[in-house]
Amino acid sequence: MLDTKPLIPASTRLPEITFKAIVIGIILTIILTAANAYLGMKAGMTISASIPAAVIAMAVLQLFRHNVLEINIIQTSASAGEAIACGAIFTMPAFLIAHFWTNFHYLTMLVISIIGGVMGVLFSVVLRRVLLADKTLRFPEGVAIGNVLKASAGKTVGIKYLMQGGLVGALISVCQNGLEIFAQSIGKWWSGSSAIFGVETGLTPALFAAGYILGINVGLAILIGIVLGWMIGIPLASFHFGFAQSGVSASDSAMYLWSHHLRYIGVGVMACSGVWTIICLFKPIVRGVMLSFEAMHLNRQSANAILRTDKDIPINYAAWALLILLIPTLILLVSLTSGDALGIGHWIYGGTIVLAMVIVVVVGFLVTAVCGYFAGLVGSTNSPISSMVVASSLITAVCLFGLLGANVHFSQDVGKAAQAVGLTILIVSLIGSAGAISSDTIQDLKAGQMIGATPWKQQVMLLIGVVVAALVMPLILKLLFNAYGIGGVFPRAGMDPHQMLGAPQATLLTAIATGMFGGNGIQWNMLGIGVGLSVLGIIIDEFCKTRNTRFPVLSMGFGIYLPLDVTVPLVIGAFLSYFINRHLEKNKAGQQARNPQFANHAIERVTLLACGLVAGSSLAGVVLAIPFAIYKSSDVWDIMPASLGWLANLLGAISAIYLIVWMYRTACHKKYLKN
Repeated sequence: MLDTKPLIPASTRLPEITFKAIVIGIILTIILTAANAYLGMKAGMTISASIPAAVIAMAVLQLFRHNVLEINIIQTSASAGEAIACGAIFTMPAFLIAHFWTNFHYLTMLVISIIGGVMGVLFSVVLRRVLLADKTLRFPEGVAIGNVLKASAGKTVGIKYLMQGGLVGALISVCQNGLEIFAQSIGKWWSGSSAIFGVETGLTPALFAAGYILGINVGLAILIGIVLGWMIGIPLASFHFGFAQSGVSASDSAMYLWSHHLRYIGVGVMACSGVWTIICLFKPIVRGVMLSFEAMHLNRQSANAILRTDKDIPINYAAWALLILLIPTLILLVSLTSGDALGIGHWIYGGTIVLAMVIVVVVGFLVTAVCGYFAGLVGSTNSPISSMVVASSLITAVCLFGLLGANVHFSQDVGKAAQAVGLTILIVSLIGSAGAISSDTIQDLKAGQMIGATPWKQQVMLLIGVVVAALVMPLILKLLFNAYGIGGVFPRAGMDPHQMLGAPQATLLTAIATGMFGGNGIQWNMLGIGVGLSVLGIIIDEFCKTRNTRFPVLSMGFGIYLPLDVTVPLVIGAFLSYFINRHLEKNKAGQQARNPQFANHAIERVTLLACGLVAGSSLAGVVLAIPFAIYKSSDVWDIMPASLGWLANLLGAISAIYLIVWMYRTACHKKYLKN
């Protein structure tokens, strides 16, 4: 049986929101927001900031008098920054990709992030009791954070693995992105008489480490997506659609087939899995929310009986705050579009705005609840926020087209279609920000429950983290756009497309919205194939549930939708986690008698190392963006001659092999198996 008693009893009161905790929390929020912004637009996913933030906070607070609740408050703030980065990068670059904007608009993005982030935190006030009381939810990352925080009380957690990973990850990334003496990817494509074949992998430290954190279930699903989309799909597509057999490289032909045809199969997989997730969880979420309101009503009748460790922000405060949020939401919707621009009358325009607000609130709550539920089920790193963005895009676009389609001929008026696309992106941006913050909120509250934190204080710190991250997020995105380009859009001519940040979710959102409103952004036949594969994946997942495991259908869609230089290193990292766990399990019996925490300490070491690699590599990309933007070139530090490309490939491959071996030895070296 697990010990359900908190580390700090409810009867004990310790400082939590202190001045030093706020200052350190703000600094870490900014740093980890930047790191996840870069990683998310490059790889299409973010990594939980809570564990690295907690470990860094432990090290810094050694200089001061402190307690574990202050460390918890700091990691809570940092995780809010990671969540805001996730919500922003998955949606807001779509304004650029759809050519609704020509550059990022600071004030609009700030307001979107604050509204969506605050809405997500307030929704979590309702959901906390429901989800934490659900015995079927294991909260893997929340429990891991709680254990790290508990270990900090016994001084058993060191920062050296996190720092080593950060330094090495940053160094390799500088050699790859800055000096360009290490290749970022290697691969080979061949073209036969009627088909294209090939293989490729990225060599970025952050991706190998992120794959380790994601784990083997996700890795296997991505691998299946790679096989379906790239190993089978590309040869079949090249045979069916044809390809340039002269003058164009096999690699470029493969990328053309993927970007114009095959990636929409991934769209179908993710969209279908997102809608299915919402349908499956709708009934238990509604039932749970009703039980939560009943519990709150009973608590109000006996307010003095509520323990410190069970006090949320008062539900009436949260309700009023949500109502007040509707005012800036209304202003935002009206400011970005108009009835004249859409070519509709005042009454229809009013109905459109009302519909938009209903979608934001209703779908926003459902997405928040689903993401929070999955944070409890598989952790926030594996949160289905990507599929929720896709599902929200489809729901929003279908609802708006259903209202406006009879009155506006979008296919005949590009300007009106652009307005509808912009409105869709705005609505989904608000929903995405709310859903992203929910995943981290719930796991933070679970960690706080384990150590005896005060929920309302964590919720207040989450709100502070939301505001801080929202203030810096537009600046970070603008910097990255000027340095690398985003989603196929470049701020100037002559930029290196290999350095571009793909922003896959935002690109996908743009394709759905433009496809719905008369554009050529999506191939519906490929989307249908993806839906069929998703249905098959859902059937497999339902079977896996009976065997106490899962098949993450969303990850299969990722394997199809994302390029190989992103997905292959994720799979390699995931299989590395499998072999590490297998090795530890094999040696567990002999070690357990001498050291009961043998396996936990090994996993702790390599997890901190992986977190460091992710943070260091991603932050290096952000720091390099500064000189790239100033000099308007990503080759400003390039010192490797083009004739020595083979050497860059060799050095890049050696660095990747070194990282894999290093991570394995960190957990499984024979010196750790002694006494």
